[in-house]
Amino acid sequence: MRERYPEGLWHEVIPVDTQFREASRAGRPISSVAPRSRGSVAYAELLKAVLMQDKLDFKAAG
Repeated sequence: MRERYPEGLWHEVIPVDTQFREASRAGRPISSVAPRSRGSVAYAELLKAVLMQDKLDFKAAG
């Protein structure tokens, strides 16, 4: 995927986290079950990166 979309992929990694399983079993998002878990923090960082890129793209468009 990096070869095909070199600029479109996030450069970090979402880690394996047992809290994902617990959140899934509870039917709740990881951020509400274990907000400080490695997985939750990683997804929060991904969201920040996506929102920042969207903001930059919007500014560049006009």
